Amino acid sequence: MRQSGTLNWPELWAALLGAPPPAATAVAALAAVGVTRLDVWRRLLLGWLEWLDPDEVAHGLWPAALQAATQAPDPDLAALNLCRLQEAVSGATLPRQLLADPRFAHDLLFLLGFGSFTGDALVRDPGLCDLLLDPDRLRAPRAADELTAELVGQVLRMRQRDHRGDALRRWKRQEFVRIIARDLLLHEPQQAITQEVSAVADACVQAALAGAARDHGLPVGEQGEVRGLAVVAMGKWGSEELNYNSDIDLLCVWLPAVDGPDLATWEAVVRDLANDLDQPTREGRVFRVDFRLRPEGGSGTLVRSLESCAAYYQEHGAAWEAQALTRARCAAGDLEVGRRFEQLAQRVAFGTRMGRLGVAHIRQNRQTLDQRADAERDVKEGRGGIRDIEFTVQLLQLHRGVTDPTVRRRNTWEALAALTAAGAISELERRRLAEAYDFLRRVEHLLQLQPVAPTRVLPTDRGALRRLARGLGYRDSGPLTATGRFLEDYRSHTAAARELCRHLFFNPIPLGSPDADAAMAELLDPLEDDAEVVGHLAAVPFDDPFEARRRLLFLAHGEPPMRLPAEIQAAFVELLPALLSCVQRMPDPDAALLWFERFISRAGGRELFYRFLAEHPPVIELLCRIGGYSEALSQTICDYPEYLDRVIDPRFVSVRPTRSELLSWVAERAAPLRQVADRLDDLRRWRRREHFRIGVQDLLGTFDSQATTGELATLAEVCLEALLSAARQSIDGGAELPFAIVGLGKLGGQEIHYASDLDVLFVYHSDDPAAPRIAEQMAQFVLRAARERTRAGWLYDLDARLRPFGGNSQLTRSVAGYSAYYERSGEAWERLALTRLRPVAGDPAVGAALRQVTAAFAFDQPVDAATLGELRRVKHRIETERLDVTDTAHLDLKLEPGGILDIEFLAQILQIQAGPGGPREANTAAALRALAAAGCLPPAEADLLHRHYLHFRRVETRLQITLDRPHGLLPLDDEALSAAAKRLGWSLAEAHKRPEQLVADLRERLRSVRRIYEARVGVVE
Repeated sequence: MRQSGTLNWPELWAALLGAPPPAATAVAALAAVGVTRLDVWRRLLLGWLEWLDPDEVAHGLWPAALQAATQAPDPDLAALNLCRLQEAVSGATLPRQLLADPRFAHDLLFLLGFGSFTGDALVRDPGLCDLLLDPDRLRAPRAADELTAELVGQVLRMRQRDHRGDALRRWKRQEFVRIIARDLLLHEPQQAITQEVSAVADACVQAALAGAARDHGLPVGEQGEVRGLAVVAMGKWGSEELNYNSDIDLLCVWLPAVDGPDLATWEAVVRDLANDLDQPTREGRVFRVDFRLRPEGGSGTLVRSLESCAAYYQEHGAAWEAQALTRARCAAGDLEVGRRFEQLAQRVAFGTRMGRLGVAHIRQNRQTLDQRADAERDVKEGRGGIRDIEFTVQLLQLHRGVTDPTVRRRNTWEALAALTAAGAISELERRRLAEAYDFLRRVEHLLQLQPVAPTRVLPTDRGALRRLARGLGYRDSGPLTATGRFLEDYRSHTAAARELCRHLFFNPIPLGSPDADAAMAELLDPLEDDAEVVGHLAAVPFDDPFEARRRLLFLAHGEPPMRLPAEIQAAFVELLPALLSCVQRMPDPDAALLWFERFISRAGGRELFYRFLAEHPPVIELLCRIGGYSEALSQTICDYPEYLDRVIDPRFVSVRPTRSELLSWVAERAAPLRQVADRLDDLRRWRRREHFRIGVQDLLGTFDSQATTGELATLAEVCLEALLSAARQSIDGGAELPFAIVGLGKLGGQEIHYASDLDVLFVYHSDDPAAPRIAEQMAQFVLRAARERTRAGWLYDLDARLRPFGGNSQLTRSVAGYSAYYERSGEAWERLALTRLRPVAGDPAVGAALRQVTAAFAFDQPVDAATLGELRRVKHRIETERLDVTDTAHLDLKLEPGGILDIEFLAQILQIQAGPGGPREANTAAALRALAAAGCLPPAEADLLHRHYLHFRRVETRLQITLDRPHGLLPLDDEALSAAAKRLGWSLAEAHKRPEQLVADLRERLRSVRRIYEARVGVVE
């Protein structure tokens, strides 16, 4: 049934329209692409043949429509809804649009093939299909003010209430189709989608309120303004996070006026407002309306005055209301009245008493949720689900919001960002929680568009689960199906969210607890017995709580028998809860506290510094994170406490300077320095500081592994450029000589790690007889200056042994000299090395000339069997000579079969096998993508190699920066492995209980890489 890699359209056409039943081969071919409803396609074809020429249908429309359907989440559902739509509109317009615009066909069939809402909406109102014909209408969100003005204008033109209600329903359906299209087709972030859904609700409520107020004879402005009553959005509506099937929680607040409506009138208006929104009609429902979050719940009046609301919350406010009021937002009606209620809500929610009640209430709800939410598939209330994240965010807000107004944000995504800025959570924790929340909210959204009743639980039916996965953008790839890939990501997100929430949810000494002051006083009283008070540290998983207490006593009182002044002790008591909260979340709390203590000892000015830390919680978080994760960075900041001035700059976390910016900084620093030695020492100090910056940003999750190695490579290039500049100044004739440094290995591929040496070649281009001597002196200067250690530090270990004839030959050659060497004496292994050659410093034209020469040698010659065999032997020799097979205490991710070296070797050899027209990428990750695009490597294999390569490199670099070791060897003994697992971002509980699972996962990755390597390259017999 296949013809040239595509479906055999003529045979399928005959099978569907012929009199006999379709042949088994035709049925099988369609089933293979998800098409089983042949009866529906037959109906479609017969309908199209009434309006279009048979050849046009057979050779254009039918293949295009079927191809688009196979890309839909559910091809059969797409066909069924398309058939319904075609029969609703009749005529040739729709089929001609499908034929003329493949993008329109894809988008329409995708929407029709996902759920019932879009299919029913388009069949009911086919004109909505026009949205898909105008990409500009989908590309940008509509402004909330624009939505409200449009709908209010429509409603106020209608006098009959039932007409007004139907207009509301039709408009909401139109806007929901637009938003769903943006969600499914453009994959807009869920924060944007939920804000748009909430803006639609705002507009609907404002329009319904304007209509109801006018019905009762109240004045309504041209833009629907209503004075005296505010509709306050609560819950997800208040935080602008509504989903497609949400109720809207609201309460209505009235400000009495001498000449204004009385309470009875406003209650009648609000009842009509609720009915206009909630009552189903032939056009459906606008929104279900829920008033239960108003004062006194279901038994309270629908409308309350501002004064009575304030009195109620003061005298009778319950814990759940503190939580609810954090999201209160004026959505419609009198904005001034609404603003005053928002201020009241903030005072109530974040007042000391209600804040404590709210924290306790959330914790109780969380425990209740834990007891009943065992279902892994419950997206909302399952472990690591939406509620887990929301409860954690709200607790942290109530906890900190009492004293820090900056964290009082209604929206969960915005709250995460504010909590990060306030130091309650780290940037890495924010990013992981935000990613998990975005993922889970999108899953929740799409579950509500399924053909069956809306749900929050992942379906058990395989077809429904596959439709959901495909709707989310997953496709079959390699051994994993779309469903398998989705479930893998779902479990990963929920596991990460669960672990983070568990550690963020409880503070060791909660600020709101009544006994917090007494607990801290006992903990810091030197006369109290250790055994009696270390229980206060029970929530912090210290390996040695007695040593931890000793460190806390030192921080508060100084070294015995010295006692610091009372002012310093008081300052430390003030910041202690925040310190313990941060330490608690670190993978190694003991180390976090140890390095915090060491930094305080070095920093000096303890009272001022304590006061500063108490006012800047993010700095505590940063110091604890450095201490709890990285010995190397901890030692650096203790040796150079002045670095803290840069770290506390809000821009520090996100700054990512370009190569040209770094070069400018180096030049500016060097300009006032006259002596070359002084310039080199300044360069060494600057390199150390920038190395620290990259390490901290890596630790905080600002960079992924690829970005980290790229940043390190750029830093190395800038240092080489500065060294070359110093060489030109120091050597007679150096300034005039066209000279360049080219990188090989990880420098050439922009993939160096924290402890990399730099593989380089030196090249010049000149006919001057003195040029070889000058070039050699410049190369020697650069090598010596890079390796030299002074009090200011050192730069890099440069390695020039990959030059022609190796370590015993001259350091430099001209471009012509390199060309002659590779033409006459170049060896097979050098072809591999030269695939990663890249100019990194000096004269760009000289570097480019050498690259052209080496590319001709590396890529333009065929790879015969003898060459391939020689390359295999070189690789085998590296494995056998450099991998220590007797070392059973470590796992070497670089040299182990299936490790980093295998992937790099495979990428290099496939590129030279591809020949002159093939990919030429020095970077390994880029090479794998290019090889897949060029057809040199199956996409599934390239994807696996790419993922595992980045994972191995992340493990390697994180081990270096956290354990302060030059290598990336993973320790295998239980204690060290557990520590490494935690620092690599694993679940703290899993790192303690099953650290061997990390090794098992890495070994499985190694095996899968090795299988591909052996299949593509082979092994030495």
